Amino acid sequence: MSLIRRIFKKTNTRLVGNIVLLFIIINFLSLLGLFIYIPRAIFYYEYALVLVVLIYFNKVNFAYLLFLFFLLLDFFDAFSSVYLFNAVELLKNFKYLLLYKISFLQVFFGLLAVVFLTIIYIIIKKINTRIQENKKGSIKLIALIYVFIFLFDLVNGSNILIDNQGSWKLSNKNIASFLAKNYIYFFQQITYSKSNRIDKYSEKSPVFSYLKNDTINNEIVIIVESWGLIKDSLIRNKVRQIINDKISENGFNYEWGKTRFNGSTNSAELKQFLNIKGEYQYYINHSSLGSGDTSIFNFKKTQGYHNAGFHSYTGKMFARESWWPNIGMQDVYFRDNYIMEHLNEPNSIQGDAPFPAIKDELMFDYLLTKTKGPQKEFTYFLTVNSHLPFRHKTALLYPALTNEMNGLEISEEAKNQLLLIYNQLAYFIEKLAKSKFKKIIIMGDHMPPFMNIKDRYFYSSKLVPYLYLSKD
Repeated sequence: MSLIRRIFKKTNTRLVGNIVLLFIIINFLSLLGLFIYIPRAIFYYEYALVLVVLIYFNKVNFAYLLFLFFLLLDFFDAFSSVYLFNAVELLKNFKYLLLYKISFLQVFFGLLAVVFLTIIYIIIKKINTRIQENKKGSIKLIALIYVFIFLFDLVNGSNILIDNQGSWKLSNKNIASFLAKNYIYFFQQITYSKSNRIDKYSEKSPVFSYLKNDTINNEIVIIVESWGLIKDSLIRNKVRQIINDKISENGFNYEWGKTRFNGSTNSAELKQFLNIKGEYQYYINHSSLGSGDTSIFNFKKTQGYHNAGFHSYTGKMFARESWWPNIGMQDVYFRDNYIMEHLNEPNSIQGDAPFPAIKDELMFDYLLTKTKGPQKEFTYFLTVNSHLPFRHKTALLYPALTNEMNGLEISEEAKNQLLLIYNQLAYFIEKLAKSKFKKIIIMGDHMPPFMNIKDRYFYSSKLVPYLYLSKD
């Protein structure tokens, strides 16, 4: 208590208020995490450097530039973690992200952010003239704030000293942490993945469990972008009923299941096709056949199957055109392949999607055409149109399903995204019933990473659904 008295002895109430306000301003993005689910610490220690530069050195412009630098890293890290990406991979693929279609609302909020940051600069400049009157008291007060946060974090059992770095994506329990640790961790993982094989899962993936030992039927695996497992089993079963009816109408046997996910779409692909967890970069320069982690495509090739992979977006994104063949896909088809063979076809691009990809239904029809013939096929299809943020107004194709969706306590964005996915499922099932494929797995890659906390909590943060179809 004597320390606190000494700190406040020459510090008036107005100065204390200014310093606390300054602390809140510097950490404002962190405080947004209270309203938006962001799997990150509430405070990052790096921001303390901004306060030290401002208070001790009286360098307002330099302190503000330092603040903007940390803010940029913070925002990028938060964005990548919310969307289940690896921040380093997001940087590597930035040129493809430039194809992202920016909405008017996002432009508006971007301009609003510029205005907000300008106001913050003005406030910081005004506060700085007051805190210069008592530098030592200000420094001590800031130090006391961070010591309190550190001790509070320690008592909470989530301090950086004992935090499990490997679980950061699924945890929002840390009160304070170091922003740099995420980037250091990412670069370590990228370097590691280039030269070392990754850990195996202790359990078989659904693809391995259902399809590895079948040597007769034509088989297809469909991974649906951002299809999550609805937490409430009652709601989940009601929503599934329209699909169950569609399955029965088309003569399939079916089984619903759920499986764990760990990270982004690439992680889901590694799990399903190689039964491993880690980074895909290893397979850009290595073949799965010679690595000891034999892929399902390699197994199928020895069983007499022809293997192919299809994706509605560019194969350059996350280097799929490079590493897909290295895990045993004999032929790969992406947006560019479709466009080259359909030069006179209008409206083939999903205009409302965040990324300009071929409409998944058209790409699926393209897949069915490419896999015709007497040869046995093991085929993979990765969708993209349900990627978030979701702007498409889904057509009301199935009134019963639409009525169920309208009653859900989630946003219109979440309803429309879920409607699109179930419309796609119905479309795939109808088409597959007339195709050569007799064994089918349709599954999600990861939970839909909505920014809205209610939408995000609507889904499991650990599990995704899958649907296994078979026909005698």
